[in-house]
Amino acid sequence: EYEENMRVPIRLSYLLRKQIRKMRKMLAEPFTPPQEMKLMGSVDSFMGGYFGMRKFMTTPFPFPLVQMARTFLYFYVFTVSFVLLKDDSSALTHCITIFILTFGFMGLEYVSIELDNPFGEDDNDFDNLGMACTAFEDTYLTILEIDGPEWTDRLHRRLNPIRNTGVDTAVESTPLLV
Repeated sequence: EYEENMRVPIRLSYLLRKQIRKMRKMLAEPFTPPQEMKLMGSVDSFMGGYFGMRKFMTTPFPFPLVQMARTFLYFYVFTVSFVLLKDDSSALTHCITIFILTFGFMGLEYVSIELDNPFGEDDNDFDNLGMACTAFEDTYLTILEIDGPEWTDRLHRRLNPIRNTGVDTAVESTPLLV
């Protein structure tokens, strides 16, 4: 299922490019070449971002590196107090120094653990659904500006069939991006 979901943006990119090319024949006033290239560039930019995220998600981080970094971190944090044994400062100074060093290094470790998977469901992860909604809104606005409200409504009904029960079936059966 994961691999099938990863194919959806590639298929969407293909269909968008195909539709952009079809607009030469469908529009009364076709796109100028710079307009068409700008739309194609937007699709390319979308795919560049998609493949960047896919590379980030599928590239494994070497576990021995993580294991050795944590080992050195814990060794350093737990042995730094021995360095202060020969120091003539007060016990309060030693405690504050050890606390600050431990807090800082352990905090960095926890940050690295949280950054290990930014696409999860935690509160501090990326809002994937929000970013997708923003992309859909941009798509609606672009179609509204280029093709008008009729095509925007058709796209909206096509993407939300459950919410629209009394919709004209002739409009629904017409392929939009195929």
